[in-house]
Amino acid sequence: MAKRKPDRVVFWKQGQLEIPVHIYKEWRSSSRISIGKTASHIRVPHICRGSALEQELGWMQDWLRKQFGN
Repeated sequence: MAKRKPDRVVFWKQGQLEIPVHIYKEWRSSSRISIGKTASHIRVPHICRGSALEQELGWMQDWLRKQFGN
């Protein structure tokens, strides 16, 4: 199976730490976050737009802060 390119790439910065975040929109009912070798990945429902997407990205930032101890 071929690798799928992210729908959007943003960078999360915390102090000197900068992590690329790959955002994927998929047919799913809830969001999922993971940390890979080179980037963090967030998979959100395809219907997630506007303020709902911003809410998911805020949740992701909180989760990353917790994971990296900042």
